[in-house]
Amino acid sequence: MSKNTICITGGTAGHVLPAIVLQKYYDGDLLIEDSATKFIIGDNTYSTFRYSSIYNIWHFIKCFFWSLFNLGKYETIILFGCYVSLPFIIAARLLSIFTKKKLLVHEQNAILGRANKVAIFFGFTLLSTFYIKNCKRQNYFGLPVFSAIKKKTHTFKYAVVYAGSLGSDFFDKNVVPLVNKYAIKYDLNFIIQVKDTSKFTDYNMRLQFVNYLEIKDNINDITANAEFIISRAGANAIGSFTLYQKKALLIPLKNSKDNHQYYNALYSGFSLIEEKDFNEENFFLAIEHLIIGNIKLFIVEQ
Repeated sequence: MSKNTICITGGTAGHVLPAIVLQKYYDGDLLIEDSATKFIIGDNTYSTFRYSSIYNIWHFIKCFFWSLFNLGKYETIILFGCYVSLPFIIAARLLSIFTKKKLLVHEQNAILGRANKVAIFFGFTLLSTFYIKNCKRQNYFGLPVFSAIKKKTHTFKYAVVYAGSLGSDFFDKNVVPLVNKYAIKYDLNFIIQVKDTSKFTDYNMRLQFVNYLEIKDNINDITANAEFIISRAGANAIGSFTLYQKKALLIPLKNSKDNHQYYNALYSGFSLIEEKDFNEENFFLAIEHLIIGNIKLFIVEQ
């Protein structure tokens, strides 16, 4: 039986992971930009395309004409933002003039991305994770995630530091030294995801440094069993912490497009420190709140 749904994605893990989930949900095809295949989790069947830069006109033209000849067989076309979706937006809209199609675009973040604004302009319906103000063609859909896995029994307590799928120089220079300083004080081990593990050879033995690609296939297990988490504020990360009911401190990427990570964190309900306010005092006050809770109750029976 031929597939009638296709999910098209590229960019970072934030765009790729929701596409993988919806591909399985709709039993559809997955088309992914070549450089983003490193974010694939598990054994997925997918096809690839090449669109190396928004300024690469040749790649744009190839994707556009490929779409005209290949997307016609699908009843539902789902895009996930990022500039790589632009040629598919235009081609899908043209095809929908002649054949009835369901055109959908998923927005992971609290702020509507620019490519998704283009998609909505061309008649796509928005599937939103956060409610997007002043967007009439919107289905408050939620963030696609796989169901929670069962927790495993670990012999040691640990917390996790996630610096985003591409790593973070800010975390390397500011967060890691403070975590190293206080790991013994809290009698806690830390699993710390960094960009380059070779830079962290002289730190406390309680700190285990890993690269994102080394842990991506068991990241749910790591998250599910963590005492608490310190992280960037990507939508997938927030969704995972919500799914596993984790305590988390979010430090949004200050130069994320349209400051979307700040708004993700703000609307998520988790603890938040902006980079401009980050210092040792604020950081460990937030950690104390994660460990002992924000409020203690003294309950008297009525």
